[in-house]
Amino acid sequence: MGGPKLQKSIFNNIRYAIKKNKHAYFFILPGILLVFIVIIYPVFMSINLSLSETHYLQRIRYVGTENFRRILSDPRTFRNLRNSFVYVFYTILFSIPLGLILALILNKKLIFRGVFRSIAIIPWVIAQIVTALLWRWILDPTFGPINYIFVEFLGFRYIDFLGNPSYAMPTLIFTNIWRSFPLPMILILAALQTVPNDLYEAAIIDGANAYQKFRYITIPLITSSILISLILTTIYSFNMVTLIYILTGGGPLGMTEVLSLRIYREGFQLFNLNTATAYGMIIFFINATLSLFYILVLKREY
Repeated sequence: MGGPKLQKSIFNNIRYAIKKNKHAYFFILPGILLVFIVIIYPVFMSINLSLSETHYLQRIRYVGTENFRRILSDPRTFRNLRNSFVYVFYTILFSIPLGLILALILNKKLIFRGVFRSIAIIPWVIAQIVTALLWRWILDPTFGPINYIFVEFLGFRYIDFLGNPSYAMPTLIFTNIWRSFPLPMILILAALQTVPNDLYEAAIIDGANAYQKFRYITIPLITSSILISLILTTIYSFNMVTLIYILTGGGPLGMTEVLSLRIYREGFQLFNLNTATAYGMIIFFINATLSLFYILVLKREY
């Protein structure tokens, strides 16, 4: 007897809540529709295409997990995965600490602090294509400023940073670090400005040194910003195409062909939408797993 009564009570509560807040639901309806059109619907379409056979832009038939079995049996896929993880790992390893250090410096009372903040954010606001073309010119093996300095002043020979298999990936990572560090810097700087001064003054009275104040006051209060920086930098780096495509095009010898670039080629050059969406689902799973890992680790630590 309790079951039907409970269900009726829940139904009545839901109906009352909808009736009471109908005006609020009316105002948020456009936002919900936009999220559905821009995010939810494309995700379901991608899942559908990844489980289908396609011909150019047309879906032919349902094939289940055949696309995933095919790409996971391709050795090139694991090379793309390895390149992606190397690219993202070293980008995070250097861009997050660099952003943190610069945020701590720019949080101090410095002369021309506003000017320095504006200069530091420039790499992030520049479009990827402009960044790629800029660094492609800087690193040019014959006319670039870097090689000119090496040859004319230091006595070294020309170095092909983007064409040499030994230098291509480190150069690509360096370029992405240069472009990525302003994002964590901005987020962490904003968080630092919300830390109450009273906490530091109390810590000084208690005899805390600079490291203890940083470890037990600053870090716990900016953990959420560090977490957001980690997630956003990971997602941006995993999904990056333009910078890599213009600088190296995946070469030399496939040493810089990451998974996102493989998706671009399969989808927009070869028109294999089933293969491209299957790779996209892999990147989606990796991003979701890493984001969950970051959340669990940082929340448990602090």
